[in-house]
Amino acid sequence: MKAWKLILGPLIVLIMTVTGCNSASNQTGSQFQQTEVIRGDLTTNIRGSGKITLATDAKLSFGSSGKLVLLNLKEGDKVTSGQVLAKIDTSALEVALAQAKVAQSQTQVTLAQSKLALDQANVTKIQAESALTTAQFNLDRIQAVGDIKDKIMKLQMLIAAAEVNRKQASATGDTEGFKYLNTYLLEQNAELNKRNAELQTLLGNAEYSGVTSYEIMVYDPIAKKYSLGGQTYDRLVVEDIRVKTLAVEAAQKAVEQAGNGIIMAQKTIDQANDGIALAQKNIDYIQKQINDSTITAPFAGTIATLYYKQGDIIPSPAVTPQTIIYLVDTDHLEVSANIDELDSPAIQVDQDAIININALTGTTLEGKVSAIATMPNAQAAASGTTVYVVKVAFDVPQGLAVKTGMNASVNIVSLVRKNVLLLPNDTIKQDNQGNSYVQIMKNQNITKQPVVIGARQGSQTEIISGLNEGDKVVSGIAWSLQGK
Repeated sequence: MKAWKLILGPLIVLIMTVTGCNSASNQTGSQFQQTEVIRGDLTTNIRGSGKITLATDAKLSFGSSGKLVLLNLKEGDKVTSGQVLAKIDTSALEVALAQAKVAQSQTQVTLAQSKLALDQANVTKIQAESALTTAQFNLDRIQAVGDIKDKIMKLQMLIAAAEVNRKQASATGDTEGFKYLNTYLLEQNAELNKRNAELQTLLGNAEYSGVTSYEIMVYDPIAKKYSLGGQTYDRLVVEDIRVKTLAVEAAQKAVEQAGNGIIMAQKTIDQANDGIALAQKNIDYIQKQINDSTITAPFAGTIATLYYKQGDIIPSPAVTPQTIIYLVDTDHLEVSANIDELDSPAIQVDQDAIININALTGTTLEGKVSAIATMPNAQAAASGTTVYVVKVAFDVPQGLAVKTGMNASVNIVSLVRKNVLLLPNDTIKQDNQGNSYVQIMKNQNITKQPVVIGARQGSQTEIISGLNEGDKVVSGIAWSLQGK
């Protein structure tokens, strides 16, 4: 029985305690502390650490060789963007550039002359084609007359012969022959009249208004003469068909020559254009060498190292490229911080960050995420840790002795929740299924109130739903003794 008493005593106390917790009016039990749901801002930070590194630097070199004639700098000097830092001698290049420009100008003159020659050749061809058209027209005009005249002369010869034969038939009493020849002469004279009408119609056309009289004379094939008004003329003198044929041939040759002139002028133009393009390439090449003979600052920064001095001979970059100046930007640095793999998905470029430099106690700087590595840090991976390098860029305040290589820590703001409902972390519970809830007083009893939680930072948790601003939740028990 004594053993039972030892066990029962604590059980009774436990039962009394639970009973007291379930009744807000129990005067001898306990009083419950309550916390009010408030609105506020919640910021989630991701912490990392690393070293300060340069965000921007450049190894500056020449693109050509020669004597270094300008380098009025010393290590530690501040320079501005676009400032000329160093030059090598370009006098020979400038002479070559001037000569190349003169050569190009001369070729441009040749091009202008060739274009003028092409224009002239085109005019000549047009004139030659016009002359050919005229000559061909004249030839065709006279040839048409000549064709009809030849037919007329043949008919006249046939008629003359038939008349002689008819006289003989009449004299010999050849009745049948005489009759046939009469019919034949009627037909030939009718044909002659037809051809003469054709000739008159042809000569009546406007294009024949300028044809001289001798050009329409009748030709005697026996005498091989043209006759006009009883006077005979040699065919080669009077009839100018041959002359007009020669004129057509000459005009055709002139058209061909003009076409060849156009081809030659176009070739000259093409050659001149090629020459100008080649000269421009030469100019561009020389100009690039001149440009490459000057080093300008690509950004504002500080001269970290000078590898040559004024008067030195710079070797050709094609043989041994040489760095002349090492320029760094010490006003804009970055922290290369290692971030745990579990935190890395929440980091994005341009997120705000707070930087603390170990060597400058009490100094806090603002920065932004500028880059996120896609591959893990190989050095950390070798030791079995997976971290990613995140670069946080920041501006160095004037007078602050920040140096590359210093150790620093960063707090990256990965999430900012404005004007949300907040509760202390310890007021939020979870049941066996992992559902979140809080305890509230309802009808003098403690009741579970399901809630949906959001982000959590430090000692506070965001309440998405289940509670309203001003609601109170049970946060603890304040024990008090009353009575005796």
